[in-house]
Amino acid sequence: MDARDELKKGYRRWREAYSGMSWREYLDRIKRLDATGQWAKEVADLMEGQDND
Repeated sequence: MDARDELKKGYRRWREAYSGMSWREYLDRIKRLDATGQWAKEVADLMEGQDND
């Protein structure tokens, strides 16, 4: 599984926990977390322009 798949999988979980969270808001939060690795942050940057809601 790659970082993109992990981000999508995580979004499904976060959307359930944080009702109404948009894809862009999720990516923004992920990028701000200290625990998020640099590779995942870079992938989140790339995915931010894609429509994945």
